[in-house]
Amino acid sequence: MGLFDGEDGSAAHLARLLGLPVLLVVDVRSAAQSVAAVVHGFATLDSGVHLAGVVLNRVGSARHRQLIEEALARYCDLPIIGFLPRNQELTIPSRHLGLHMGSEHELALEQLARFMEEHLDLDLLLELACRLTPGREVSRPQAPSGTSVPTGETVRIGVARDEAFCFYYQDNLDMLRSGGGQLVEFSPIHDATLPEELHGLYLGGGYPELFARQLSANKTMRTAIKVFARSGRPVYAECGGFMYLTRSIVCLQHTTDQEGGEYPMVGVFPVTARMQPRLRRLGYRQVVQERPGFFGPAGQKLFGHEFHYSAIDPMPEDVERVYRLEDGRYEGYRIHNTLAGYLHLHWGRTPEAARSFIQACRDLAR
Repeated sequence: MGLFDGEDGSAAHLARLLGLPVLLVVDVRSAAQSVAAVVHGFATLDSGVHLAGVVLNRVGSARHRQLIEEALARYCDLPIIGFLPRNQELTIPSRHLGLHMGSEHELALEQLARFMEEHLDLDLLLELACRLTPGREVSRPQAPSGTSVPTGETVRIGVARDEAFCFYYQDNLDMLRSGGGQLVEFSPIHDATLPEELHGLYLGGGYPELFARQLSANKTMRTAIKVFARSGRPVYAECGGFMYLTRSIVCLQHTTDQEGGEYPMVGVFPVTARMQPRLRRLGYRQVVQERPGFFGPAGQKLFGHEFHYSAIDPMPEDVERVYRLEDGRYEGYRIHNTLAGYLHLHWGRTPEAARSFIQACRDLAR
C-alpha cells in the first residue's frame, strides 16, 4: 500500500491530521528522469501533506544516480536524504500476509542498519523529522477513559505469543494491563500446557498455517486449551487464533512456506480452516454486537480490520453469531464462552470493550 492508498486511515491521512512530515522512499529501478515526475506528483497531489524529503532506493550505478539527481534538482524542490544502491543480500522475502517478521532475520536487520548509516544523511533526516506543520499542536495523548485499574482480584489473561501468534495491537495489550489485567504469555508451539490460574485467554493473529505441523504435534497444549474453553472461562481469538481453535487447518500444496496437508487443531469450533491461493478479505471493518458479550451490551459498536487468505467451512447454524458487519455479513462465533472470528479488533475508540472483557474474565472464572 502506498502513501495515499486507503483514504481515511492512509499514511497521508494520518500525516495530514497530525501535521507530520513525510519521507518518501522511491524504488528507482529501471527509471531515471521519470523519477522526478513520480516525486513531483506525490509532492503536489495533496497540499495538506508535507513531503519533507526523498530516499532513492535500488540505484544501479553512479551514472544512474547522476541522472536522477539532476532531474530532481530541475523539477523538484525536495531534499535528497540518500541514494541506496541495489543490494540483493538485504532482500527480505515476502509471504501471503506481508513481510517476514523482523525477528526471523536479525542478522539481515543488523546489516541493513549499517547499510543505512553508510548511505543516508541521518542527521538531515532527524532534522527534517522535527519540522512539524506550522500552527499544529501535538500533545501527548491521554489514556482512554474507563481503563483505570479497578479494585479487586488481579485478572490473569493468557496471551499466545510465539512464531505462530504474533499479530496484536499494542494498544489492546496496554488497555488490558491498565484495566487491571496481568498478561501472561505462553507458546502454543513450545509450551506443554497453559500457565496456571488463568482467568481468560487471548489468542491473536499470526501464521498458524506455517507452523501447523508443530501446533498439531503439541497435543497436550491443544487439549489444555480445549479443556479451558469447555470450562466456561472466557477465550477470545482472532484470525490466526480462530483458525487454531477450529477442528483442523488444511494447508496449500506446492508453496514455498506451507507444507501441505491437513493438521488437527484444538477443535472448539466444528469446522475446518482451509488456506486459499488468493486473498479472501482485506479492509477496515465496523461491526455491531448483536448479542451481549465480552465487549459490552447488544448494540455495542466495535472497530477493526480483516486480512486473511483462509476460509472456514460453513459454521453450523446452532453456533451463535455475535457481530453484524456493515455489509450484512455475520462474524464472531461463540461456543461456551469462547468468542472467535477473523476480525482483528482495535479498542482505541471503544476502551470500554477492554474493561468489559476484563470484567468478564473476573466474573466467569469464579
